Amino acid sequence: MLKKIDSKRKLTILKVVVLSVCLILIVALAVNLLTPKSSTPTVTKEETVTIHDLQFESLELADEEKERQRGLMFRKEMCQKCGMLFVFEKASNRSFWMENTFIALDIIFIDSNGQIVNIAKETTPLDASKRYNSSKPAKYVLEVNSGFSVENNLQPGDKLDISKLIENSKDYVETESF
Repeated sequence: MLKKIDSKRKLTILKVVVLSVCLILIVALAVNLLTPKSSTPTVTKEETVTIHDLQFESLELADEEKERQRGLMFRKEMCQKCGMLFVFEKASNRSFWMENTFIALDIIFIDSNGQIVNIAKETTPLDASKRYNSSKPAKYVLEVNSGFSVENNLQPGDKLDISKLIENSKDYVETESF
């Protein structure tokens, strides 16, 4: 009789151990999937470029849907002379938000001719409730560190020569000169 109880107890303990290991594996997998792999960008296209007499050390292109959706989310920092240029297939009213974005940004909306439409200055990090919208259709959006547009005297109406970058963009179909 005691042996039967011990066998049942062993079986129960084995079941608990197996279920615990499975639960730990599931939690570890979930954490791995939900945690950003690193603070390095998934976007790999980088260029040294001059815009408005300022040379960027790195200006990343987000010209594919997956890159545009991720943008600068999950990054803890970005160098002062770095940024990300979002390239869309056509000009349209654009709306950006700061969900999962730890860096305060200036968001510069640019039309298809390279002219700045408007600038959302000093955005609030991690605030998914606020939307930053273009005041007119924009084909490009440049995200840079907060304060960049003031430091470099960028204003709506300024024209930015980004043609070198656009020529390298996968989604760039039209041959616009600006």
